Amino acid sequence: FFQDGIAIMFSHLLLTTGKAVSYEFCEVLLTYLMEEIGTLGEYEKETSSPLSEPLHQSPQPNELLRSNEMANSSAKEQLSPSSVLIPSKRARNLSKIFGLAFSSLLKYPRNEVAFLPNLQTLVKECVQRSTEGPKIWPGPYLNTL
Repeated sequence: FFQDGIAIMFSHLLLTTGKAVSYEFCEVLLTYLMEEIGTLGEYEKETSSPLSEPLHQSPQPNELLRSNEMANSSAKEQLSPSSVLIPSKRARNLSKIFGLAFSSLLKYPRNEVAFLPNLQTLVKECVQRSTEGPKIWPGPYLNTL
């Protein structure tokens, strides 16, 4: 679902174009996003410097890492000083979808009702998971908050 930009465009259209559709879609989308919140902490391990590649190209991942796996000392030792961690494509797309859901609140305040049942869990999970994994500031979980 989140592999293509079409999913982001589709989500944007449903969240921002129709008052009747936006609330229901936001409610379903938030349920899914809360189930998948752990994937915000997925990283790709890249061995080259990000400055050596053009910004418009996606880096090729050598290895997919979750932030809770990075908390283990053995996973931290696998990263050389020259390696750079970047969020995986899935994590970047989930982050964009979270942003779209939050931005729908500006246009349709009724969507706030969809956030209320998930708000406490969202804050708790983001704060807890932001302290795990590699030391990347501000981290995808803090960006979501």
